[in-house]
Amino acid sequence: MRGHEGSPLDGLRVLDLTRVIAGPTATRILGALGADVLRIDPPSVPEDPDTFVDMGFDKRSLTFDFRDSKCLAVFDRLAAEADVVVTGYRPGALEGLGVGEILDSYPHLIRISVSAWGVEGPWGTWNGFDSIVQAACGVAHLYRDSESGSPGALPVQALDYATGYYMAAEVLSALAKQQRNGSATISELALSRTADALFERPVSPGPKQALQSCDMITRNSPYGQLKFVLPPFDLPSKPLVYKRVPPAYGSALPQWR
Repeated sequence: MRGHEGSPLDGLRVLDLTRVIAGPTATRILGALGADVLRIDPPSVPEDPDTFVDMGFDKRSLTFDFRDSKCLAVFDRLAAEADVVVTGYRPGALEGLGVGEILDSYPHLIRISVSAWGVEGPWGTWNGFDSIVQAACGVAHLYRDSESGSPGALPVQALDYATGYYMAAEVLSALAKQQRNGSATISELALSRTADALFERPVSPGPKQALQSCDMITRNSPYGQLKFVLPPFDLPSKPLVYKRVPPAYGSALPQWR
């Protein structure tokens, strides 16, 4: 890690190979904490625009075709100079493109990955999303309609967001460990494990608390005027804020700051 200036993670270089919600939630928080986050997407499969904007704060955006040997060579250079790699594709997908081999060649990298079901067992190579995992793990049964018996769902993609914050915490823990003994961490998280963790938490008795209203921030961006909430927690001495609005898709150069 390369020094500390104004924010806890100033100088940290993060390669973001994630999509949709869980992984991007983690890297959005790392960016808010000061990391230089380079998000890489395949040009042939662009992210949903609304999701990209929501998750694009404090990041830079690249488009790479990993089937192109020239792009792989550029990625190799970026990985050599990175500190952290966060991945969120189906287990085995990046390895099939040669990305895994590149990452394996840099033992200094902290590597944090997320999948739906984990990488072992009969579902280890399957795709999956929050709502599917809710159904498979019993959340849909727990929240079923009392009259019709139809399966239900949590009011938000709670497994995605909770796993994303777990991932960000895992990066911070791995950085502390690396500073103590120099070793890098490889961690694999799964939405299904987060579902298990939520089931293990005790149910609070009594009526549920209503959500408090949030302060909204308005900023101009490449996507027009955005109105958004700040990160869900603060630093010990000051509020945690997003310093940069979401970038134009694919607008960054393939280099670190």
